[in-house]
Amino acid sequence: MAMIGYTQLMKDIFDVDKTSVEALFDTLAKHKPSELRMKTLRKLAQVEEETISGLLKLAGENNTGGTYKTVNLFFTLLEKDNILYAEKRGHREYWRFTERSKDLQIFLSHSE
Repeated sequence: MAMIGYTQLMKDIFDVDKTSVEALFDTLAKHKPSELRMKTLRKLAQVEEETISGLLKLAGENNTGGTYKTVNLFFTLLEKDNILYAEKRGHREYWRFTERSKDLQIFLSHSE
C-alpha cells in the first residue's frame, strides 16, 4: 500500500501547486480575511469575472454600504499584491484573478 503525500494529493484533487497556493494564502492572511471577504472571493473564483456588487448578490449578502466597502477594500489590497485584477468598463469595475493566482482560484472554486 502506497502513501500519497500532501503535495501530490493537492495536485491530484485540485490540479494545483501546493507551494503556490500556500504562498498566496500567506498573502491573504496579512489582510485579515473575514467570512464575508472569503465568501465573496470564493464566488469570484467560481464565476471568473464580476463586479463586487454582483458577487455580493451571488453570496446572498447586502451589496451596498459597509458590506460593499469592506469587500472593495479587501479586493483593492489583493490587487496591490497582484492576486486580483480590476478592469473598468463604463462606470463598473470588473474583478478577476491574475494569471499568478490561477492555482488559488482553482482551489477556492472547489472549496465551499
